[in-house]
Amino acid sequence: IVPHETSGFRGEAEFSFRHLLLRDGAYESLPKQLRAQKHAAVVAWAADRAGERADEMAELVASHALAALRYREELGDTGPEHAAAAREVCRWARAAGDRSAAVWLQGESAGWYAEAIRAADLIEAPLAERVSLARAHLDVALGTMTVEESERIGRHLTDLAEQEGDRLAEGYGRARLVRVYFDLARNHEAAAMAEAAIDLLEPLGDSVELADALRTSGWLAWRTGDAVTAEQVLRR
Repeated sequence: IVPHETSGFRGEAEFSFRHLLLRDGAYESLPKQLRAQKHAAVVAWAADRAGERADEMAELVASHALAALRYREELGDTGPEHAAAAREVCRWARAAGDRSAAVWLQGESAGWYAEAIRAADLIEAPLAERVSLARAHLDVALGTMTVEESERIGRHLTDLAEQEGDRLAEGYGRARLVRVYFDLARNHEAAAMAEAAIDLLEPLGDSVELADALRTSGWLAWRTGDAVTAEQVLRR
C-alpha cells in the first residue's frame, strides 16, 4: 500500500493499494465473518468522522453497511449483529437515496430506497418510518422504473399508509398510481383511483397532496377526452 496524496477526511492519513489485483487478493483472503466486521467498522468510523459531510459521504457509508449486512445474511447470522447491520443499512441507504434524488440520479436513488425498505422490514421499523420510505421510493420510481414495478411500489405505499392510518400518504399514493394505470391502458382503474384519492384527501382540508390529486384527476380527464370535466377539476 502507498500513501494517498489527498485524504477524503481532514486530519487523517489515507492509503491505497498499488494495484487493484493486490487489493482484490487481500480482500478475498479474508473470511466472510471478518469482512462483515471490517465493513461495519468502516461504517462506524466514517459516521464518526464525517461530521457535516455526512450527506456527501452517504453513498460510500451505505455501500459498506450493505456489504456488512449481506455477508451476515450469507453466514446465516440472525443475531444482534445482524439486526445492528440492518439498522445501519436503513439509516445510510435512506440518506444515500435522499442524496441521489437531490442531484437527480433517480435510478440510483430508487435502488438505495429499495435497500432501505428491505432493511426497515428486517428490523420491523415503525410503520410511519416505512411509509415515509415508501413515499420517497415512489417519487423516484415514477418515470424511472417500469410501470409494473411502479405499480408494485405504489401499492406498497398505499397498503402501508392504510395500516398506519396516514390518509395524506395514502391519498398521495393513489394519486400517483393514476398515471401508472393510464400508462397500462387501464383507464377505468385510473379514474377510480383518482376519485379515491380525492375522497381521502378532501376531508383533511387544503394540502399539497389534495392539489396534486386534483391536478392528476384533471389531467386524466383531459387525456381521455373529457375537456369540460378536466377544466372544472383543474381550476379547483
